[in-house]
Amino acid sequence: MLIYLSPGTKKKKVRGPTELKHIHALETQIELTWFNDKPIGPTKIQVQLFSRFLGTLARNSNLVTLLYTNWQAVSSETKTSMLDYAKSKYNISSDAEPWVIDTIGEAWKQFKKRIKKYHYTPYNSFRETMTMTVPELHFRKLVQFWRLDIIKVISDKNRENRSKQKLNHQMGPVSFELVCAELRAKKEDNEDPSQSEMFVVTRMSKKGETNSRTQETIKHLKNLKEAGYNHDEAVQTVFKKERHGRVRFYSRLVTKSSLKKEKEIRQIQQQHNEVVSTMEKNQNNLTSKLDGLTNLIKTLLQQVNPGMSAEQVQVMIEAAQQSPPDASCAPNDARRSIPPSLGSNHVSKDMEEDMM
Repeated sequence: MLIYLSPGTKKKKVRGPTELKHIHALETQIELTWFNDKPIGPTKIQVQLFSRFLGTLARNSNLVTLLYTNWQAVSSETKTSMLDYAKSKYNISSDAEPWVIDTIGEAWKQFKKRIKKYHYTPYNSFRETMTMTVPELHFRKLVQFWRLDIIKVISDKNRENRSKQKLNHQMGPVSFELVCAELRAKKEDNEDPSQSEMFVVTRMSKKGETNSRTQETIKHLKNLKEAGYNHDEAVQTVFKKERHGRVRFYSRLVTKSSLKKEKEIRQIQQQHNEVVSTMEKNQNNLTSKLDGLTNLIKTLLQQVNPGMSAEQVQVMIEAAQQSPPDASCAPNDARRSIPPSLGSNHVSKDMEEDMM
């Protein structure tokens, strides 16, 4: 467990990172609801617990160490081992595996960044930095790596780039997939929210508050849409050209082509549901008409043959429904159940009088 301390503060007992021991102790899988290979349910809390669970895997030095220069350098065997362990606790389909691996990788990078921020950057000597339970050998090697001149140059450049980010999201541990699913559920056509909608929602705190810079940006987007710009044009005007292969304000692994593919899949699913609904409606109508016709035939048969019981009428109708059009092919037991008045070639007196 890591205990984060600021320089000059005394060590005190704190909660530390989430361990989720009750989930690691489970012997059965937890069922999650997935949409486009991303978890969105069954509840918001369950999705957040799943994300935190993946974070515990990224922080476990027995599963993966911090000695790799980046997540891509981690061996496929290590990633597969972590994935298999996650699948033993949650229902994860093969299509969702890339998202799970990517989420563990992001948690691993964030953990490594916090180690440097809280246990290396604020201190002047190695002895001062040792205030954690990360394996000492691993940490010593990390310190040696961070002290390299070329790494310092890269770190300074990255710090400068991060300082330019003024409109960071305010969602905390809530995933973009979950926010997108909630916005999609509020729409009648189940369409994905636009980039401008995602920006507004993800930049608000739990209390619905935003900073002044974000408020100005939201106002700018609103003015552009009122002036006739569509969602995409407004976003591109405010935030300029996007990086290739990325879609702003959506989660990782989301691209324009993947959004287009998901939209086409939803349209096909909607068309399929409409066809199925129409077929079910037609089937219900036919069933209703058939029931009405059957009841009419029963009534006519009993009027023509008052001595026929309801059971005999039912047997006759069932035999007629199951037999081919040729009456000679009707089942013997069905023919035996027909009263003599119906089996005869003669017309009854009542029917003769009606016909005359």
